[in-house]
Amino acid sequence: MGARRICSRLILITVIHTTSLAWSIALRTAVGQLSVSQDSRSVHIGRSENDWSLHFSKDLPLELKIDMGAGQGNLHLRDIPLTRLDLNIGAGQVDVDLTGDRKTDLTADIEGGVGQANIRLPKNVGVIVHASGGIGSIESHGLKHEGDTYTNDAYGKTPATIRLKVEGGSARLCLARNSRTPAS
Repeated sequence: MGARRICSRLILITVIHTTSLAWSIALRTAVGQLSVSQDSRSVHIGRSENDWSLHFSKDLPLELKIDMGAGQGNLHLRDIPLTRLDLNIGAGQVDVDLTGDRKTDLTADIEGGVGQANIRLPKNVGVIVHASGGIGSIESHGLKHEGDTYTNDAYGKTPATIRLKVEGGSARLCLARNSRTPAS
């Protein structure tokens, strides 16, 4: 097992892994790009442990593209100034927390395979969700449902909006509106 750590004022990454890991960082003028990937060509027999802990600055806008194979993911994105999220899920479970106060719009695309996606949404920021595809079941708590569209009470009434598109295979999707007031 190995452990690696990268730290800067923009991001802190700690990874514990049993298979090989590679990363690269490229900085082009004011735009930076970080790529962290796990070598999928290696074969590991037995229990694998691959815990990735990435902590991002809450001061800079961020776009994330996450390709998750099989396993469990916990994406705590509350109060992160995300402007774009592309999440591809293979098999397993992912919990995505998009709650918190948002200053700018967020466009998020989630594509699922087999498993479950639990998505926590804010109460005080406008949210619209379009769910389509072969999604096995959809549960929504605190959202209005019309056709394949789900909205919260704040939709169309706030300066920032979360636009979420979910396409899935045989996944279970749970959309839940956060009942807590965002921290100031």
